[in-house]
Amino acid sequence: MNPLVRVHHHNLLLALLLGAMVSLGVPSPGSAASFDDTYPCPHPGGSDPALVCPSGEVGKPYTLQLTGKAGCDAYWWEIVNSSLPEGLSMSRSGLISGTPVAAGESRFWVIIHDLLPEEGGPPWCAGDNKSEREFIIRILPGFVVTTDSAPAGLTGRPYTLALGSGVQSAPGQTTPPPSAPSWSVEGTLPPGLALDATTGVISGTPTADGTYTFTVRASLPDGRSATRTLTIEVKTALTVVPPGTIPPAEVGVPVRIQLGATGGRPEYTWSLTSGALPDGVALTAAGLIAGRPLVSGTFRFTATVADAGGQSAAYAGVLRVAPRLAIARPLSLRPVVVGRFVQVRVVATGGVAPTTWTVTGILPRGVRFDPATATLTGIPRAPGRFRITFVGTDALGVTAKRSYLLVVLAPRQSTGP
Repeated sequence: MNPLVRVHHHNLLLALLLGAMVSLGVPSPGSAASFDDTYPCPHPGGSDPALVCPSGEVGKPYTLQLTGKAGCDAYWWEIVNSSLPEGLSMSRSGLISGTPVAAGESRFWVIIHDLLPEEGGPPWCAGDNKSEREFIIRILPGFVVTTDSAPAGLTGRPYTLALGSGVQSAPGQTTPPPSAPSWSVEGTLPPGLALDATTGVISGTPTADGTYTFTVRASLPDGRSATRTLTIEVKTALTVVPPGTIPPAEVGVPVRIQLGATGGRPEYTWSLTSGALPDGVALTAAGLIAGRPLVSGTFRFTATVADAGGQSAAYAGVLRVAPRLAIARPLSLRPVVVGRFVQVRVVATGGVAPTTWTVTGILPRGVRFDPATATLTGIPRAPGRFRITFVGTDALGVTAKRSYLLVVLAPRQSTGP
Protein backbone atom coordinates (compact mmCIF):
# COMPACT_ATOMS: atom_id res chain seq x y z
CA MET A 1 0.00 0.00 0.00
CA ASN A 2 1.12 3.53 -0.69
CA PRO A 3 2.67 5.11 2.41
CA LEU A 4 0.62 8.24 1.95
CA VAL A 5 -2.51 6.14 1.97
CA ARG A 6 -1.42 4.45 5.24
CA VAL A 7 -0.81 7.83 6.98
CA HIS A 8 -4.12 9.18 5.83
CA HIS A 9 -5.88 6.05 7.10
CA HIS A 10 -4.18 6.33 10.56
CA ASN A 11 -5.13 9.99 10.95
CA LEU A 12 -8.71 9.17 10.07
CA LEU A 13 -8.89 6.50 12.81
CA LEU A 14 -7.41 8.90 15.39
CA ALA A 15 -9.90 11.58 14.49
CA LEU A 16 -12.76 9.11 14.77
CA LEU A 17 -11.50 7.98 18.24
CA LEU A 18 -11.19 11.52 19.56
CA GLY A 19 -14.63 12.33 18.24
CA ALA A 20 -16.06 9.31 20.06
CA MET A 21 -14.41 10.38 23.32
CA VAL A 22 -15.87 13.87 23.04
CA SER A 23 -19.30 12.49 22.19
CA LEU A 24 -19.16 10.20 25.29
CA GLY A 25 -18.12 13.03 27.61
CA VAL A 26 -14.75 11.40 28.46
CA PRO A 27 -12.19 14.05 29.50
CA SER A 28 -9.23 14.31 27.22
CA PRO A 29 -5.73 13.85 28.65
CA GLY A 30 -5.26 17.59 28.65
CA SER A 31 -8.19 18.30 31.04
CA ALA A 32 -6.61 19.31 34.39
CA ALA A 33 -7.97 18.42 37.84
CA SER A 34 -8.73 21.61 39.77
CA PHE A 35 -10.28 22.80 43.03
CA ASP A 36 -13.89 23.69 43.65
CA ASP A 37 -13.55 27.32 44.77
CA THR A 38 -17.19 27.58 45.86
CA TYR A 39 -17.44 24.70 48.39
CA PRO A 40 -16.35 23.82 51.02
CA CYS A 41 -13.50 26.35 50.90
CA PRO A 42 -14.71 29.27 48.75
CA HIS A 43 -12.67 32.16 47.47
CA PRO A 44 -13.84 35.23 49.40
CA GLY A 45 -12.91 37.65 46.65
CA GLY A 46 -10.14 40.20 46.60
CA SER A 47 -6.56 39.94 45.45
CA ASP A 48 -5.56 37.02 47.71
CA PRO A 49 -6.08 33.83 45.66
CA ALA A 50 -6.20 31.56 48.74
CA LEU A 51 -9.33 29.56 49.44
CA VAL A 52 -10.77 30.06 52.95
CA CYS A 53 -12.08 26.97 54.75
CA PRO A 54 -14.59 26.99 57.62
CA SER A 55 -13.07 28.02 60.97
CA GLY A 56 -12.50 25.59 63.81
CA GLU A 57 -12.29 25.92 67.59
CA VAL A 58 -9.59 24.81 69.95
CA GLY A 59 -10.52 21.56 71.63
CA LYS A 60 -13.47 20.75 69.36
CA PRO A 61 -13.39 18.06 66.62
CA TYR A 62 -12.97 19.40 63.10
CA THR A 63 -13.83 17.59 59.84
CA LEU A 64 -13.62 18.91 56.26
CA GLN A 65 -13.67 17.05 52.94
CA LEU A 66 -11.92 18.88 50.09
CA THR A 67 -13.57 18.61 46.68
CA GLY A 68 -12.24 18.88 43.15
CA LYS A 69 -13.54 19.14 39.62
CA ALA A 70 -12.57 18.33 36.03
CA GLY A 71 -9.63 16.07 35.31
CA CYS A 72 -10.45 12.39 35.72
CA ASP A 73 -13.17 12.99 38.38
CA ALA A 74 -11.20 10.88 40.85
CA TYR A 75 -8.42 12.46 42.89
CA TRP A 76 -5.82 12.18 45.59
CA TRP A 77 -4.42 15.02 47.64
CA GLU A 78 -1.21 16.12 49.31
CA ILE A 79 0.04 19.11 51.31
CA VAL A 80 3.32 20.73 50.26
CA ASN A 81 5.59 23.44 51.71
CA SER A 82 3.36 24.14 54.70
CA SER A 83 1.24 22.48 57.38
CA LEU A 84 -2.26 22.27 58.76
CA PRO A 85 -3.22 23.70 62.17
CA GLU A 86 -1.70 21.67 64.98
CA GLY A 87 -3.93 18.73 65.83
CA LEU A 88 -5.30 18.32 62.27
CA SER A 89 -4.18 15.99 59.52
CA MET A 90 -5.24 15.26 55.95
CA SER A 91 -5.76 11.85 54.42
CA ARG A 92 -4.84 10.95 50.83
CA SER A 93 -8.53 11.27 49.99
CA GLY A 94 -8.56 14.96 51.01
CA LEU A 95 -10.31 14.50 54.39
CA ILE A 96 -9.02 17.00 56.94
CA SER A 97 -9.83 15.93 60.50
CA GLY A 98 -8.69 16.10 64.09
CA THR A 99 -8.99 18.36 67.13
CA PRO A 100 -7.19 21.72 66.98
CA VAL A 101 -5.00 22.44 69.98
CA ALA A 102 -4.06 26.10 69.43
CA ALA A 103 -5.70 29.22 68.09
CA GLY A 104 -4.34 30.97 65.00
CA GLU A 105 -4.35 31.05 61.19
CA SER A 106 -2.69 28.40 59.07
CA ARG A 107 -1.96 28.81 55.36
CA PHE A 108 -1.04 25.67 53.46
CA TRP A 109 -0.66 24.52 49.86
CA VAL A 110 -2.55 21.52 48.53
CA ILE A 111 -1.93 19.63 45.30
CA ILE A 112 -4.85 17.77 43.72
CA HIS A 113 -3.84 14.81 41.56
CA ASP A 114 -5.81 12.76 39.09
CA LEU A 115 -6.16 9.19 40.34
CA LEU A 116 -4.60 7.00 37.65
CA PRO A 117 -5.99 3.57 36.68
CA GLU A 118 -3.18 1.74 38.45
CA GLU A 119 -4.07 3.69 41.62
CA GLY A 120 -7.74 2.80 41.46
CA GLY A 121 -8.87 5.58 39.13
CA PRO A 122 -11.00 5.21 36.00
CA PRO A 123 -9.43 3.18 33.18
CA TRP A 124 -9.71 6.04 30.72
CA CYS A 125 -7.63 8.46 32.87
CA ALA A 126 -4.62 9.06 30.64
CA GLY A 127 -2.38 11.14 32.93
CA ASP A 128 -1.93 13.06 36.19
CA ASN A 129 -2.87 16.62 35.32
CA LYS A 130 -2.48 18.14 38.81
CA SER A 131 -3.25 21.59 40.16
CA GLU A 132 -1.96 23.49 43.21
CA ARG A 133 -3.75 26.02 45.45
CA GLU A 134 -3.24 27.76 48.77
CA PHE A 135 -5.81 27.27 51.56
CA ILE A 136 -6.50 29.04 54.86
CA ILE A 137 -7.97 27.56 58.05
CA ARG A 138 -8.49 29.80 61.05
CA ILE A 139 -8.71 28.20 64.50
CA LEU A 140 -10.60 30.29 67.04
CA PRO A 141 -10.13 30.08 70.80
CA GLY A 142 -12.42 27.33 72.05
CA PHE A 143 -15.20 27.91 74.56
CA VAL A 144 -15.10 25.11 77.11
CA VAL A 145 -16.66 23.99 80.36
CA THR A 146 -13.69 23.86 82.71
CA THR A 147 -15.34 21.71 85.39
CA ASP A 148 -14.18 18.20 84.54
CA SER A 149 -15.52 16.24 87.50
CA ALA A 150 -18.04 16.46 90.33
CA PRO A 151 -17.44 15.44 93.93
CA ALA A 152 -19.61 12.82 95.56
CA GLY A 153 -22.57 13.89 97.68
CA LEU A 154 -24.09 12.52 100.86
CA THR A 155 -27.76 11.88 101.44
CA GLY A 156 -29.22 14.52 103.72
CA ARG A 157 -26.09 16.71 103.60
CA PRO A 158 -25.95 20.09 101.75
CA TYR A 159 -24.18 19.91 98.38
CA THR A 160 -22.72 22.70 96.20
CA LEU A 161 -20.84 22.55 92.89
CA ALA A 162 -19.95 25.77 91.06
CA LEU A 163 -19.53 25.08 87.33
CA GLY A 164 -16.85 26.96 85.43
CA SER A 165 -16.20 27.94 81.82
CA GLY A 166 -13.46 29.67 79.86
CA VAL A 167 -11.90 30.48 76.51
CA GLN A 168 -9.03 28.17 75.59
CA SER A 169 -6.40 29.38 73.13
CA ALA A 170 -3.97 26.50 73.72
CA PRO A 171 -3.55 23.59 76.14
CA GLY A 172 -3.31 24.98 79.65
CA GLN A 173 -4.12 28.52 78.47
CA THR A 174 -7.67 29.27 79.56
CA THR A 175 -9.03 32.74 80.24
CA PRO A 176 -12.46 33.87 81.49
CA PRO A 177 -15.16 34.07 78.82
CA PRO A 178 -15.99 37.48 77.34
CA SER A 179 -19.39 37.42 79.05
CA ALA A 180 -21.22 35.28 81.58
CA PRO A 181 -22.75 32.19 79.99
CA SER A 182 -26.20 30.82 80.62
CA TRP A 183 -26.40 27.25 81.85
CA SER A 184 -28.70 24.33 81.23
CA VAL A 185 -28.68 20.64 82.06
CA GLU A 186 -29.54 17.62 79.94
CA GLY A 187 -30.27 14.46 81.87
CA THR A 188 -31.16 13.94 85.51
CA LEU A 189 -29.56 15.57 88.49
CA PRO A 190 -29.68 13.74 91.84
CA PRO A 191 -33.07 14.28 93.54
CA GLY A 192 -32.87 17.35 95.73
CA LEU A 193 -30.33 19.18 93.54
CA ALA A 194 -30.97 21.94 90.99
CA LEU A 195 -28.91 24.04 88.55
CA ASP A 196 -29.06 27.84 88.68
CA ALA A 197 -29.11 28.87 84.99
CA THR A 198 -27.56 32.27 85.75
CA THR A 199 -24.74 31.39 88.13
CA GLY A 200 -24.02 27.83 87.02
CA VAL A 201 -24.20 26.52 90.59
CA ILE A 202 -25.60 23.06 91.31
CA SER A 203 -26.86 23.02 94.88
CA GLY A 204 -29.35 21.49 97.28
CA THR A 205 -29.57 18.50 99.59
CA PRO A 206 -29.55 15.05 97.96
CA THR A 207 -32.45 12.89 99.06
CA ALA A 208 -31.58 9.53 97.50
CA ASP A 209 -28.32 7.72 97.00
CA GLY A 210 -27.25 6.48 93.58
CA THR A 211 -25.08 7.40 90.58
CA TYR A 212 -26.41 10.20 88.36
CA THR A 213 -24.87 11.10 84.99
CA PHE A 214 -25.92 14.27 83.15
CA THR A 215 -24.62 16.87 80.69
CA VAL A 216 -24.28 20.59 81.44
CA ARG A 217 -24.28 23.14 78.64
CA ALA A 218 -22.83 26.66 78.82
CA SER A 219 -24.00 29.09 76.11
CA LEU A 220 -22.51 32.51 75.26
CA PRO A 221 -24.52 35.36 73.75
CA ASP A 222 -22.42 35.11 70.54
CA GLY A 223 -23.82 31.64 69.88
CA ARG A 224 -20.89 29.57 71.03
CA SER A 225 -21.62 26.78 73.48
CA ALA A 226 -19.80 24.02 75.28
CA THR A 227 -20.88 20.87 77.06
CA ARG A 228 -19.45 18.56 79.69
CA THR A 229 -20.78 15.23 80.92
CA LEU A 230 -20.51 14.86 84.68
CA THR A 231 -21.39 12.20 87.21
CA ILE A 232 -22.44 12.78 90.82
CA GLU A 233 -22.41 9.78 93.11
CA VAL A 234 -24.67 10.22 96.13
CA LYS A 235 -23.85 8.03 99.10
CA THR A 236 -25.56 7.43 102.41
CA ALA A 237 -23.55 9.36 104.96
CA LEU A 238 -21.26 7.28 107.16
CA THR A 239 -22.08 7.97 110.79
CA VAL A 240 -20.50 6.79 114.02
CA VAL A 241 -22.81 5.07 116.49
CA PRO A 242 -21.23 6.09 119.82
CA PRO A 243 -21.15 3.66 122.72
CA GLY A 244 -22.77 6.19 125.05
CA THR A 245 -20.86 7.35 128.11
CA ILE A 246 -17.71 5.30 128.44
CA PRO A 247 -17.74 3.90 131.99
CA PRO A 248 -14.67 4.34 134.18
CA ALA A 249 -12.13 1.55 134.12
CA GLU A 250 -9.68 0.23 136.67
CA VAL A 251 -6.17 -1.15 136.49
CA GLY A 252 -6.31 -4.88 135.92
CA VAL A 253 -10.04 -5.00 135.19
CA PRO A 254 -11.05 -6.10 131.66
CA VAL A 255 -12.30 -3.31 129.37
CA ARG A 256 -14.73 -3.99 126.51
CA ILE A 257 -16.19 -1.05 124.55
CA GLN A 258 -17.81 -1.63 121.15
CA LEU A 259 -17.85 1.25 118.67
CA GLY A 260 -20.36 1.14 115.82
CA ALA A 261 -21.15 2.82 112.49
CA THR A 262 -24.08 3.12 110.14
CA GLY A 263 -24.58 4.28 106.56
CA GLY A 264 -21.84 4.40 103.97
CA ARG A 265 -20.77 1.17 102.36
CA PRO A 266 -19.82 -1.75 104.61
CA GLU A 267 -17.28 -3.20 105.30
CA TYR A 268 -16.17 -0.82 108.07
CA THR A 269 -12.58 -0.57 109.26
CA TRP A 270 -11.56 1.20 112.48
CA SER A 271 -8.22 2.69 113.41
CA LEU A 272 -6.78 4.86 116.17
CA THR A 273 -5.92 8.16 114.47
CA SER A 274 -4.89 10.35 117.42
CA GLY A 275 -4.33 10.18 121.14
CA ALA A 276 -3.64 6.93 122.94
CA LEU A 277 -5.24 4.11 124.87
CA PRO A 278 -3.71 2.82 128.12
CA ASP A 279 -1.09 0.09 127.94
CA GLY A 280 -2.81 -3.26 127.78
CA VAL A 281 -5.81 -1.91 125.83
CA ALA A 282 -6.14 -1.76 122.02
CA LEU A 283 -8.66 -0.90 119.30
CA THR A 284 -9.41 -3.66 116.78
CA ALA A 285 -10.33 -3.12 113.12
CA ALA A 286 -13.86 -4.19 114.07
CA GLY A 287 -14.18 -1.21 116.42
CA LEU A 288 -13.72 -3.10 119.71
CA ILE A 289 -11.73 -1.42 122.46
CA ALA A 290 -10.59 -4.26 124.69
CA GLY A 291 -7.88 -5.36 127.11
CA ARG A 292 -6.74 -5.00 130.74
CA PRO A 293 -5.34 -1.56 131.58
CA LEU A 294 -1.89 -1.74 133.11
CA VAL A 295 -1.68 1.91 134.14
CA SER A 296 -4.09 4.48 135.52
CA GLY A 297 -4.83 7.91 134.08
CA THR A 298 -7.07 9.82 131.70
CA PHE A 299 -6.67 8.75 128.07
CA ARG A 300 -8.12 10.86 125.24
CA PHE A 301 -8.26 9.31 121.80
CA THR A 302 -9.85 9.57 118.35
CA ALA A 303 -11.05 6.43 116.59
CA THR A 304 -11.82 6.74 112.87
CA VAL A 305 -14.00 4.41 110.84
CA ALA A 306 -13.61 4.09 107.05
CA ASP A 307 -16.06 2.35 104.73
CA ALA A 308 -15.65 0.54 101.44
CA GLY A 309 -16.72 3.67 99.53
CA GLY A 310 -13.96 5.92 100.85
CA GLN A 311 -15.98 7.77 103.48
CA SER A 312 -14.70 8.22 107.01
CA ALA A 313 -16.10 9.41 110.33
CA ALA A 314 -14.42 10.01 113.66
CA TYR A 315 -15.29 9.40 117.29
CA ALA A 316 -13.53 11.32 120.06
CA GLY A 317 -13.53 9.44 123.36
CA VAL A 318 -12.10 9.59 126.87
CA LEU A 319 -11.21 6.51 128.89
CA ARG A 320 -10.51 7.13 132.59
CA VAL A 321 -8.64 4.35 134.37
CA ALA A 322 -8.63 4.37 138.17
CA PRO A 323 -5.81 2.86 140.23
CA ARG A 324 -6.45 -0.54 141.73
CA LEU A 325 -8.59 -0.44 144.88
CA ALA A 326 -6.42 -0.71 148.01
CA ILE A 327 -6.70 0.01 151.78
CA ALA A 328 -4.31 2.77 152.67
CA ARG A 329 -5.07 3.32 156.36
CA PRO A 330 -4.83 2.24 159.08
CA LEU A 331 -1.59 0.37 158.75
CA SER A 332 -2.20 -1.19 162.16
CA LEU A 333 -4.47 -0.81 165.20
CA ARG A 334 -3.23 0.60 168.47
CA PRO A 335 -4.24 -1.14 171.72
CA VAL A 336 -7.38 0.24 173.31
CA VAL A 337 -8.57 0.23 176.91
CA VAL A 338 -11.76 -1.10 178.33
CA GLY A 339 -14.19 1.68 178.99
CA ARG A 340 -12.54 4.20 176.70
CA PHE A 341 -14.09 5.39 173.41
CA VAL A 342 -12.63 3.87 170.21
CA GLN A 343 -12.91 5.25 166.64
CA VAL A 344 -11.07 3.81 163.65
CA ARG A 345 -11.87 4.85 160.07
CA VAL A 346 -10.80 2.78 157.08
CA VAL A 347 -9.39 4.83 154.18
CA ALA A 348 -9.07 3.34 150.68
CA THR A 349 -7.36 4.55 147.52
CA GLY A 350 -8.18 3.85 143.89
CA GLY A 351 -11.13 1.84 142.79
CA VAL A 352 -14.37 2.97 141.17
CA ALA A 353 -17.05 4.35 143.46
CA PRO A 354 -19.14 3.36 145.24
CA THR A 355 -17.21 1.07 147.55
CA THR A 356 -19.08 -1.13 149.98
CA TRP A 357 -17.47 -2.25 153.27
CA THR A 358 -17.74 -5.21 155.55
CA VAL A 359 -15.75 -6.52 158.48
CA THR A 360 -15.08 -10.15 159.29
CA GLY A 361 -14.00 -11.60 162.58
CA ILE A 362 -15.31 -11.00 166.15
CA LEU A 363 -15.47 -7.42 167.43
CA PRO A 364 -15.11 -6.57 171.13
CA ARG A 365 -18.38 -6.16 173.01
CA GLY A 366 -19.46 -2.53 172.84
CA VAL A 367 -17.74 -1.89 169.47
CA ARG A 368 -19.52 -1.88 166.11
CA PHE A 369 -18.60 -1.28 162.43
CA ASP A 370 -20.55 1.22 160.29
CA PRO A 371 -20.32 0.05 156.61
CA ALA A 372 -21.63 3.37 155.27
CA THR A 373 -18.64 5.26 156.69
CA ALA A 374 -16.21 2.34 156.99
CA THR A 375 -15.72 3.31 160.64
CA LEU A 376 -15.19 1.20 163.75
CA THR A 377 -16.61 2.91 166.83
CA GLY A 378 -17.68 2.12 170.42
CA ILE A 379 -16.54 1.52 174.03
CA PRO A 380 -15.03 -1.91 174.63
CA ARG A 381 -16.39 -3.63 177.73
CA ALA A 382 -13.93 -6.45 178.27
CA PRO A 383 -10.25 -7.03 177.54
CA GLY A 384 -9.03 -9.44 174.90
CA ARG A 385 -7.30 -9.95 171.57
CA PHE A 386 -9.53 -9.73 168.47
CA ARG A 387 -8.49 -10.68 164.91
CA ILE A 388 -10.58 -8.69 162.37
CA THR A 389 -10.47 -8.06 158.59
CA PHE A 390 -11.79 -5.01 156.71
CA VAL A 391 -13.09 -5.83 153.21
CA GLY A 392 -13.92 -3.19 150.56
CA THR A 393 -15.59 -3.96 147.20
CA ASP A 394 -15.88 -1.25 144.51
CA ALA A 395 -18.35 -0.80 141.63
CA LEU A 396 -16.32 -3.02 139.31
CA GLY A 397 -16.18 -5.86 141.81
CA VAL A 398 -12.57 -5.32 142.79
CA THR A 399 -11.95 -6.33 146.39
CA ALA A 400 -9.38 -4.95 148.81
CA LYS A 401 -8.88 -6.42 152.30
CA ARG A 402 -6.55 -6.05 155.25
CA SER A 403 -6.42 -7.97 158.54
CA TYR A 404 -5.63 -6.42 161.93
CA LEU A 405 -5.13 -7.46 165.57
CA LEU A 406 -7.17 -5.35 167.95
CA VAL A 407 -5.92 -5.59 171.55
CA VAL A 408 -8.25 -4.43 174.33
CA LEU A 409 -6.43 -3.82 177.62
CA ALA A 410 -7.95 -3.91 181.06
CA PRO A 411 -8.02 -0.56 182.76
CA ARG A 412 -5.17 0.18 185.15
CA GLN A 413 -5.93 -0.35 188.87
CA SER A 414 -5.24 2.72 190.96
CA THR A 415 -3.54 2.27 194.43
CA GLY A 416 -4.47 4.28 197.47
CA PRO A 417 -2.06 6.23 199.66
